[in-house]
Amino acid sequence: MSTYQSYPPPPAPGMSTGTKILLGLGIGCGGLVLLCCGSVVGVTWLGYSAFQRGIDRDPAKVKAAAAEIGAIDLPADLLPKAALDLRMPFTGQNIMTGAVYTGEGDREVLGLAEFAGPFGSPDQHALRSHINEALNQPGGRDRDDDFEVQKKHNLELEIRNEPAKFQIEEGVTRGGEKMIRAAGQFQGKHGTALLFLQLDAEKHPVEQVEELIKSIH
Repeated sequence: MSTYQSYPPPPAPGMSTGTKILLGLGIGCGGLVLLCCGSVVGVTWLGYSAFQRGIDRDPAKVKAAAAEIGAIDLPADLLPKAALDLRMPFTGQNIMTGAVYTGEGDREVLGLAEFAGPFGSPDQHALRSHINEALNQPGGRDRDDDFEVQKKHNLELEIRNEPAKFQIEEGVTRGGEKMIRAAGQFQGKHGTALLFLQLDAEKHPVEQVEELIKSIH
């Protein structure tokens, strides 16, 4: 039986940041679906059109998706952008629930994702790589604003009685924007969850970012 891996294409020019982040998360768990399905059917289902159908831009649905993953004190300037309910074909088993909030111009973004059942231990390095790719290609612009890390540190917490670890990076884009990025894994309401954010360091200093992460419950 064929094991050809038909992953979704790279984020397209003009695609919103929220959609690109969710697509990146989905690409990261595509290999897991392949292992469970054992055939081209499951992987083909993870094609770009399937992701598009699973994405919902209704603000109420985005808030509901985020609440299903965990409660978090969001900055007032971040607005609900997109949600994703990704399920296995035929069985309808939940694979991933995602929610993305963005700020003005989509330069700021906060994403939450939760992986269920056998998909509960995603490759964090691969997921972050896909997300960084999406963030570094906003609105189809050239990759002239890659993020240069100047400082970084880890924040270790306990969420829902389970250890959680986040890496926080401070740096600048090539365009001179001071940004803070953070990513980490924690125990969600139904499985392993992932947080990723990129915020304007002028508006959201590192202390505020840490408080935001600590608010997860």
